[in-house]
Amino acid sequence: MAKLNFNKRKYGKFATCFNKIVGLFSKKASFEFLADKPSEPCIIVCNHTALQAPFAFELYYGDKLNFWTNAKLNTYKNGIDHFRTVLAKITKYGFLMPLAYVVMPIINLYFRSYQTIPAWHDMRVKETYAATVNSLADGCKVMINPETKDTPLNKYIKKFQRGFAYSAYYWYKETGKCLKFYPSYCDAKTRRVVMGEPTVFDPEAPLKQEAERITVYLEEQTTALGEYLEKEIAAEKEAKEKDTAAKR
Repeated sequence: MAKLNFNKRKYGKFATCFNKIVGLFSKKASFEFLADKPSEPCIIVCNHTALQAPFAFELYYGDKLNFWTNAKLNTYKNGIDHFRTVLAKITKYGFLMPLAYVVMPIINLYFRSYQTIPAWHDMRVKETYAATVNSLADGCKVMINPETKDTPLNKYIKKFQRGFAYSAYYWYKETGKCLKFYPSYCDAKTRRVVMGEPTVFDPEAPLKQEAERITVYLEEQTTALGEYLEKEIAAEKEAKEKDTAAKR
C-alpha cells in the first residue's frame, strides 16, 4: 500500500472509513508544483478524469481540503435522476443504470458523511458560494472540477463551467481578501498531478468580465499543464527504454 498523506479536514466516520479503504487499493498519486505550493485558503481547479483527480487530492495531497460535489448526489431521487442523465444519455455505460438504484443509498450516505460543498446549478447556487466561503474561512483549500459533461475543449480537458469563479466575489465581500485560483492537471493513467501559477481575483474589474478572465486563464493553463505532463511522461519513458537497451 502506498503511504497516504491524508486530507486533514475532519468529517463523518463513514466517509473517513470509505476513503481509507479506497487508499488500500489506490495507486499512489504524486504532485509536482511549477509554482509555490498553496499555503493559504484558495481554490484549486483540476480536470476530473472520473474519480482519479478527486481521490488523488483526497488521499495524497496532505492539506486541509474540501470539494465541490454535485448537490444531486446527496439525495436518492436527485441522484438517480443525475445518473440517468449521465449514464444513459452522455456516456456509453447506460447499461449500468439498474446498478445505480442499488448503490445510490451508499453514494448518498458517503456524500452526506463527507460534508462536501454541494454545487447547485440553479437559484440555490448562493448556498454553494456561502459554503465555499465557510470552508475557506475554516482554512481549507477548495477543490473544484469545473469541466462540463460533454463539451470537449481539446484533448486534455472539457470546457469549464463559469459559475465557480464568482466564489472570489463572495470571499472578497466577506473578508476583503483577493482569492487565488490555481490550475492543476491530473494524468489518469499515472496518477501524476502538476500544479501551475495561480491567478488572483481583481475586485476592481467588472465581475462578469473578471469571472470570464479567470476561467479562460484556468482553461489555458490546465491545457498547458496537460501538454507539459504528457511530454514529461513520454521523455521519461524514452529514457527508460534507452537505459534498458543499453544494459542488454
